[in-house]
Amino acid sequence: MAQSVVLTLLATWLNASIETSCYAPIIGMAEREMEYRVELFNRLTKTCFDKCIEKRYKESELYMGENSCIDCCVSKYWQVSCIICVKLLELDIYVRHNYINRFNNMK
Repeated sequence: MAQSVVLTLLATWLNASIETSCYAPIIGMAEREMEYRVELFNRLTKTCFDKCIEKRYKESELYMGENSCIDCCVSKYWQVSCIICVKLLELDIYVRHNYINRFNNMK
């Protein structure tokens, strides 16, 4: 459902139909990005829930300790995700730079 809405919005924004082949890579990248973000959110939710929430529910509200734990867990999870993203981008730039240099040296 969410993916079809995103695709429709992208198609409208690009002023093209979804089937237009020149926009297929852009739409594919947007789909993968959306899937990644949903997966990241689901993993973050499960990890922090398992770590911070008592298994036996006594109250309908979270305890102060549970709230603090969730805040810290989410913050650390995002920090680590950002560090990994930066490292992957640096690696990608390094690999592309080396590839271009090798290609230019072959001429």
